[in-house]
Amino acid sequence: MAVEGQRDAKNAAMIPSVRTLADSKLGVDLFRGSASLELYRGSFLQVAAQRLQKRFIYCLSKEDKYMTIYRVSKP
Repeated sequence: MAVEGQRDAKNAAMIPSVRTLADSKLGVDLFRGSASLELYRGSFLQVAAQRLQKRFIYCLSKEDKYMTIYRVSKP
C-alpha cells in the first residue's frame, strides 16, 4: 500500500500544469474562474501608504505653522 501511494505521487508530479505563464502572472485561478486579488493587493497597499504619508507630512507642516503663530514669547 505504501508503494501504491508513492506511485500516485510520482504520477501526479509527471502531469504538466494546466496554467500558462500568462495565467500565473495575472493571478488567474482556473478552478474558480476569477482573478485572485494577490496582484491588486500590493498596489492597493502601496497607494494607501502613499496617501497616508502625504496626509501625515501635511499635518506636520500645518502643526509647525501653528506653533510659530501661537508661540508664547517670554518677557
